[in-house]
Amino acid sequence: MVKKIIAALVAIVIIAGLYFVIFHKSDKDRVKRQLALLSDYASKYPGEGAAVMLMKTQAVGGLFDEHCGLEVGDDFFSGDYTPEEISSKSVMMRRQFSNALISFYDINVDFPEKDKALVTLTARFTGVVSGGETVNQVRELQVTLNRKNGKWLFAEFKIVTVLKK
Repeated sequence: MVKKIIAALVAIVIIAGLYFVIFHKSDKDRVKRQLALLSDYASKYPGEGAAVMLMKTQAVGGLFDEHCGLEVGDDFFSGDYTPEEISSKSVMMRRQFSNALISFYDINVDFPEKDKALVTLTARFTGVVSGGETVNQVRELQVTLNRKNGKWLFAEFKIVTVLKK
């Protein structure tokens, strides 16, 4: 009887350990997941209808903190925004493009303090303006996220100025 109890306890510990290893996500993984969601929600694929646009533009607002600062070198976009304002800007931008893809790579995540993530990454935007012109932009960004109620939310985006010769 004792051997069965010990075997059951060992099995429970092994199962709990496997569950933790398989399903536990680190904060770094959670931050990268938010970036992947932002990329998906902000991108527009050919043939996307109004229902998909509405779903994505409303969902994108849920990724942002109550106030998010954008310092992107363009007076039209730079400023502080609420999630609702970001959703609204997203609708305006999506209407200008027949397709648009935003991707993030070279992602480096640091945690300078508790509940704050500082991410340095390369962002690529490729798209086709409704008139047919192709846009291809690459920028180095510094992104700040804050953890609120267990969820990582975007709080600031800044373009990192790269020196040119």
